[in-house]
Amino acid sequence: MHVNTNFKRWLAFLVPAGLVTILGLAFESLLFAHRIPRLMILAGSNAATGAVCGILYLCSRLRAAQQQQELEERLRKIADMNHHVRNALAVVQFYGAQRGDLYATEAVSQAVKRIEWTLREILPRGWVLEKPVVPNMNKSSKAASASQAN
Repeated sequence: MHVNTNFKRWLAFLVPAGLVTILGLAFESLLFAHRIPRLMILAGSNAATGAVCGILYLCSRLRAAQQQQELEERLRKIADMNHHVRNALAVVQFYGAQRGDLYATEAVSQAVKRIEWTLREILPRGWVLEKPVVPNMNKSSKAASASQAN
Protein backbone atom coordinates (compact mmCIF):
# COMPACT_ATOMS: atom_id res chain seq x y z
CA MET A 1 0.00 0.00 0.00
CA HIS A 2 1.50 3.29 -1.17
CA VAL A 3 0.45 6.45 0.66
CA ASN A 4 0.58 9.67 -1.35
CA THR A 5 3.57 11.77 -0.29
CA ASN A 6 1.64 15.03 -0.67
CA PHE A 7 -1.04 13.67 1.64
CA LYS A 8 1.62 12.80 4.21
CA ARG A 9 3.05 16.31 3.99
CA TRP A 10 -0.34 17.92 4.44
CA LEU A 11 -1.09 15.62 7.33
CA ALA A 12 2.26 16.43 8.92
CA PHE A 13 1.25 20.11 8.74
CA LEU A 14 -2.43 19.82 9.66
CA VAL A 15 -2.09 17.62 12.75
CA PRO A 16 0.32 19.90 14.65
CA ALA A 17 -1.48 23.03 13.41
CA GLY A 18 -4.82 21.63 14.56
CA LEU A 19 -3.33 20.60 17.89
CA VAL A 20 -1.88 24.06 18.51
CA THR A 21 -5.16 25.73 17.50
CA ILE A 22 -7.29 23.52 19.74
CA LEU A 23 -4.94 23.95 22.70
CA GLY A 24 -4.84 27.73 22.16
CA LEU A 25 -8.63 27.96 22.06
CA ALA A 26 -8.97 25.75 25.12
CA PHE A 27 -6.45 27.83 27.04
CA GLU A 28 -8.16 31.09 26.08
CA SER A 29 -11.57 29.69 27.05
CA LEU A 30 -10.17 28.67 30.42
CA LEU A 31 -8.71 32.14 30.98
CA PHE A 32 -11.93 33.88 29.89
CA ALA A 33 -13.94 31.67 32.23
CA HIS A 34 -11.84 32.87 35.17
CA ARG A 35 -12.30 36.53 34.14
CA ILE A 36 -8.61 37.17 33.56
CA PRO A 37 -7.77 40.60 32.01
CA ARG A 38 -7.49 40.59 28.19
CA LEU A 39 -3.81 41.52 28.11
CA MET A 40 -3.02 38.59 30.41
CA ILE A 41 -5.12 36.30 28.20
CA LEU A 42 -3.26 37.47 25.12
CA ALA A 43 0.14 37.02 26.74
CA GLY A 44 -0.73 33.68 28.31
CA SER A 45 -2.29 32.34 25.13
CA ASN A 46 0.72 33.36 23.05
CA ALA A 47 3.10 31.84 25.59
CA ALA A 48 1.17 28.56 25.64
CA THR A 49 1.00 28.44 21.84
CA GLY A 50 4.72 29.14 21.59
CA ALA A 51 5.50 26.43 24.13
CA VAL A 52 3.40 23.86 22.26
CA CYS A 53 5.02 24.82 18.94
CA GLY A 54 8.47 24.61 20.52
CA ILE A 55 7.76 21.17 21.94
CA LEU A 56 6.44 19.93 18.59
CA TYR A 57 9.50 21.33 16.80
CA LEU A 58 11.85 19.78 19.36
CA CYS A 59 10.15 16.40 18.96
CA SER A 60 10.46 16.71 15.19
CA ARG A 61 14.17 17.55 15.36
CA LEU A 62 14.87 14.74 17.83
CA ARG A 63 13.11 12.26 15.56
CA ALA A 64 15.06 13.51 12.52
CA ALA A 65 18.35 13.18 14.43
CA GLN A 66 17.40 9.65 15.49
CA GLN A 67 16.58 8.71 11.89
CA GLN A 68 19.89 10.19 10.70
CA GLN A 69 21.78 8.20 13.33
CA GLU A 70 19.99 4.98 12.31
CA LEU A 71 20.79 5.65 8.66
CA GLU A 72 24.46 6.27 9.41
CA GLU A 73 24.60 3.02 11.41
CA ARG A 74 23.07 1.11 8.49
CA LEU A 75 25.58 2.63 6.09
CA ARG A 76 28.45 1.64 8.40
CA LYS A 77 27.11 -1.93 8.46
CA ILE A 78 26.85 -1.97 4.66
CA ALA A 79 30.43 -0.72 4.30
CA ASP A 80 31.62 -3.35 6.79
CA MET A 81 29.68 -6.07 4.96
CA ASN A 82 31.19 -4.94 1.66
CA HIS A 83 34.70 -5.22 3.14
CA HIS A 84 34.14 -8.71 4.58
CA VAL A 85 32.46 -10.05 1.43
CA ARG A 86 35.31 -8.82 -0.75
CA ASN A 87 37.87 -10.46 1.56
CA ALA A 88 35.95 -13.75 1.47
CA LEU A 89 35.69 -13.54 -2.32
CA ALA A 90 39.46 -13.23 -2.62
CA VAL A 91 39.86 -16.52 -0.74
CA VAL A 92 37.15 -18.24 -2.80
CA GLN A 93 38.70 -17.07 -6.03
CA PHE A 94 42.19 -18.16 -4.96
CA TYR A 95 41.11 -21.68 -3.98
CA GLY A 96 38.80 -21.94 -7.00
CA ALA A 97 41.82 -21.47 -9.23
CA GLN A 98 43.95 -23.99 -7.26
CA ARG A 99 41.95 -27.09 -8.22
CA GLY A 100 43.10 -27.11 -11.80
CA ASP A 101 39.58 -27.79 -13.11
CA LEU A 102 39.03 -25.23 -15.87
CA TYR A 103 35.20 -25.42 -15.62
CA ALA A 104 35.21 -24.94 -11.85
CA THR A 105 37.73 -22.11 -12.10
CA GLU A 106 35.58 -20.33 -14.69
CA ALA A 107 32.37 -20.88 -12.68
CA VAL A 108 34.00 -19.46 -9.53
CA SER A 109 35.42 -16.56 -11.52
CA GLN A 110 32.01 -15.72 -13.02
CA ALA A 111 30.34 -15.95 -9.60
CA VAL A 112 32.98 -13.67 -8.08
CA LYS A 113 32.53 -11.18 -10.94
CA ARG A 114 28.75 -11.12 -10.40
CA ILE A 115 29.16 -10.54 -6.67
CA GLU A 116 31.78 -7.84 -7.24
CA TRP A 117 29.49 -6.20 -9.80
CA THR A 118 26.69 -6.21 -7.24
CA LEU A 119 28.93 -4.69 -4.59
CA ARG A 120 30.25 -2.08 -7.03
CA GLU A 121 27.05 -1.16 -8.92
CA ILE A 122 24.02 -1.97 -6.75
CA LEU A 123 25.29 -1.44 -3.20
CA PRO A 124 26.56 2.13 -3.77
CA ARG A 125 23.07 3.17 -4.90
CA GLY A 126 22.06 2.78 -1.27
CA TRP A 127 24.39 5.68 -0.46
CA VAL A 128 22.23 8.17 -2.40
CA LEU A 129 20.15 9.50 0.46
CA GLU A 130 17.77 11.79 -1.44
CA LYS A 131 16.01 9.09 -3.47
CA PRO A 132 14.50 5.74 -2.47
CA VAL A 133 16.39 2.99 -4.30
CA VAL A 134 14.34 -0.09 -3.49
CA PRO A 135 11.75 0.13 -6.34
CA ASN A 136 14.42 0.73 -9.02
CA MET A 137 16.76 -1.93 -7.67
CA ASN A 138 14.51 -4.78 -8.82
CA LYS A 139 14.41 -3.47 -12.40
CA SER A 140 18.16 -2.97 -12.63
CA SER A 141 18.86 -6.30 -10.93
CA LYS A 142 16.73 -8.14 -13.50
CA ALA A 143 18.39 -6.27 -16.35
CA ALA A 144 21.81 -6.95 -14.89
CA SER A 145 21.04 -10.65 -14.45
CA ALA A 146 19.90 -10.87 -18.05
CA SER A 147 23.04 -9.12 -19.32
CA GLN A 148 25.30 -11.27 -17.11
CA ALA A 149 23.66 -14.45 -18.42
CA ASN A 150 24.50 -13.44 -22.02
